[in-house]
Amino acid sequence: MEYNWNTDVPEQLLSIVADDGRTITFTYYDGTRRIHTVTHGTRTWIYAYTDHQLLSARQPDGKGWSFALAPLFNNQMQYPVEESTRCNGSSLPIGGAVAGTMTHPSGATASFTVQPTRHGRTNVPNHCGELFHVADVMRWVNRYPLVNDVWSIQSKTITGPGLQPMTWNYTYSDPTPCWRPGATNPHNAPICTTGSPKTKTVTIRDPELRYSRHTYSTEFGINEGKLLKLEVGALNNWKSVSNFTYAVPGTPGKLYPDPIGTSILERQDVDAATRFRPQESKVELVNGVTLTWTGSTFDEYGSPTSVTRSSSTGLNKQEAITYRHYVDDWVLGLPLTVTNPATGLIEASYTYDDEVPGSNTKLLETKTVFGRLEKRGPITPASCRRDCSRPARTRRTRRPATPTTSAASRSRSATTTAAVSAARCRTKAGSGATPTNSATPRPTTTTISAGSPASCIPPATRWPGRIQRSASPRRTLRRSTCRAISGSSR
Repeated sequence: MEYNWNTDVPEQLLSIVADDGRTITFTYYDGTRRIHTVTHGTRTWIYAYTDHQLLSARQPDGKGWSFALAPLFNNQMQYPVEESTRCNGSSLPIGGAVAGTMTHPSGATASFTVQPTRHGRTNVPNHCGELFHVADVMRWVNRYPLVNDVWSIQSKTITGPGLQPMTWNYTYSDPTPCWRPGATNPHNAPICTTGSPKTKTVTIRDPELRYSRHTYSTEFGINEGKLLKLEVGALNNWKSVSNFTYAVPGTPGKLYPDPIGTSILERQDVDAATRFRPQESKVELVNGVTLTWTGSTFDEYGSPTSVTRSSSTGLNKQEAITYRHYVDDWVLGLPLTVTNPATGLIEASYTYDDEVPGSNTKLLETKTVFGRLEKRGPITPASCRRDCSRPARTRRTRRPATPTTSAASRSRSATTTAAVSAARCRTKAGSGATPTNSATPRPTTTTISAGSPASCIPPATRWPGRIQRSASPRRTLRRSTCRAISGSSR
């Protein structure tokens, strides 16, 4: 991919050009950095703004998104005057709920209601000191905020043509902030004890009156913000309950560094931003059965390499997992193999399209489970080149004979897996060759030459085609296949 930037306004991206010739271009409103149009070929998306906020996004077909989010962006958190002089954030913010909407091209509208909400933290170090003066009033600020006041979502409602209104409601537990034991200047805020709450909950009710309650840690410097418990079902009569724990950096079996970096936001979530805590266990209770997942060792990027799965029924198994990490492309943790250490059997293996010459998207190509191909990734030019250069394999499928089925018609049931792959190549390539339809006689056996050229897709092809399906449950294709794509006369 080639990215072209405006030399006069370095923040403006002018175009993106792919190695197959496809291009996306951008234009901007004069004197701004706001995108006006995005064009690809004959298709153009148009963006409009009001007061520096996105108002609409029109698609090439004339339909588009519209936005009325100004109330969400223009509101500011306000406090009483005395708030400026305290470190404990004792005064609650002033203001009520506000709402914004966005409308889908189909006409469905989503409305989001938010409200100033206080979220507390626990075990917070007490470093309260003078920061600066505001209107001749000394402002005292703690280095690490004891509370965070944010615009938290209260409800989400979706309406539209042919839709019954659907509403999700969100409720939050009361904040329970407290200082780390030993605080010398608590400013009337409590100091944490062994019995102090260290969690908060967010409860969601969906349109079908089902509930999910999420419990998060509020403990500074440990697991702050991590999901500790998830309960799903009827309120206080949960169908499933999951509990989570997280690895502690620097302990045996944890190869990733601690810390992993530095943060310029010293007054916020410094520990969460600079220390990596991957999930170490999950214990889920479903219909009276307890299912447990445990990771005991982790690689240098925090991916679990040794996993144990067990249940209260007595079943258990271990897994050794290997990964591929594309550090230069910022793609980490792609699984390669899952092996049973007790038997040495490779239970699952994965390939990615970077293993095919000419591709670099890191997308999943294949997933094989117990030796059986279970999933094939997206069709790319590279995968087509691979398929078309693969040796031919022929497989015959028999149908039970019936009084109305002739031998000739039974013979036409033969298919070939290589031919199907080649058809995908030809179709994606947009070549002139057309797959056999139901009106065309089907050969008894279809094969592909093992020597067919590998470059069966021109690099600049856009892939407009689509496979035509026959009336038969099986799709059969002509012998030409890859030769039709590449133009070979063989």
